[in-house]
Amino acid sequence: MVGFGEGQVVIVFVSMVLLWLFRNPPIISGWGDLFVDTDINDGQSLVSDSTPCILLGTLLFILPEKRPNILCWRKGKPSYTPILKWQVVTKRLPWGVLILVGGGFAMAQASQESGLSIWIGEQLKLLGGFHPLVMDLLILTVVSFITELMSNLATVQLVVPILRDMPLSLGTNPLHLMISGTIACSFSFMLPVSAPSCAMAFATGYIPIQDMALAGLPMKIISIGCTMLAVNTWGTTMFDLDTLPDFLQNNTTNTTTTTMQSV
Repeated sequence: MVGFGEGQVVIVFVSMVLLWLFRNPPIISGWGDLFVDTDINDGQSLVSDSTPCILLGTLLFILPEKRPNILCWRKGKPSYTPILKWQVVTKRLPWGVLILVGGGFAMAQASQESGLSIWIGEQLKLLGGFHPLVMDLLILTVVSFITELMSNLATVQLVVPILRDMPLSLGTNPLHLMISGTIACSFSFMLPVSAPSCAMAFATGYIPIQDMALAGLPMKIISIGCTMLAVNTWGTTMFDLDTLPDFLQNNTTNTTTTTMQSV
């Protein structure tokens, strides 16, 4: 049977999910539109998905764990115990995981602000002169090691636009490299900063970084090999990756013309 405190936690959790879903829905106006300041944030909402997390997480420090014996609900002296206590948070919350994951996002943001991501993108464009199979292998290898130092989402935002434009300038189907590069962004097995799952495994204290890297390297090699096999066999047949779609022919001509003018 669900107790008083457990019921409140369920309500808080459901409320957080609803606030996530209806903050900025695609069709109707969400509650995030109520917090828009054109002078501060260029007309964008001042709230994000983290806002309900912080708000409702703080609420757990206020809501009572048991039905309080006030207003004649129960006999005895009034008592109050919150659902979540700070002593429990400091003891149970893996602060190391938060620092590692936050450091990964900070590193990704720093690479974008400093221009490192642009430099990496320019270096990837040098792969355009190789055979498609060699390009596929190099892209899988390079991206799989880049994602060890950045979050998966930041790596996707970095490499996918490059892998979209580079094949167009060569007259090949961009999906060939985009599929491989997108899948490779998930090959983060070696370092704690690469993914929250790796950070949680490292936070247990039983797995040092050396052992994690040694265990993750064979997984990375196997993943690269499986992706190479999948994309260049049945993936090529299913998505017709050997031919350039008709609607991209004009884009290829424009990209080639722009490249020749810049040279």
